Amino acid sequence: MSSALFSPLPLAGVELPNRLVVAPMCQYSADDGAASDWHMMHLGMLANSGAGLVIVEATHVERHGRITHGCVGLYSDNNELALGHVIAAAKTFGTAKFGVQLAHAGRKASSQRPWEGGTYLRPNEDPWQTIAPSALPFGEG
Repeated sequence: MSSALFSPLPLAGVELPNRLVVAPMCQYSADDGAASDWHMMHLGMLANSGAGLVIVEATHVERHGRITHGCVGLYSDNNELALGHVIAAAKTFGTAKFGVQLAHAGRKASSQRPWEGGTYLRPNEDPWQTIAPSALPFGEG
């Protein structure tokens, strides 16, 4: 008996070879929104994982919409070139299709990376004004 998990899935004009999807995982390893060598390794590995679809981590549409200084963005030509380079390489050597999770952090923006404490950026950490649909703070401070 065959499994539906390993059967092709037509999706919005693209046919996925199977129904295995890798959910987006924030890596907090970009340089002013530009994907880095870390992303080349991370997404390259996932492109060869056997998954039919890999969703790129939260990719921010504005610089002030990032969660942290390390978040990926598509708000500059440099960001577009860096992520395009990573995806092109991953698609050259891997079989997975790629999607992207477009994001804006809202009130969660201007935060430290999780391993740096995950709280709001302090004045000496180059914080930025958050923009959100509510004036309610994300947390204390």
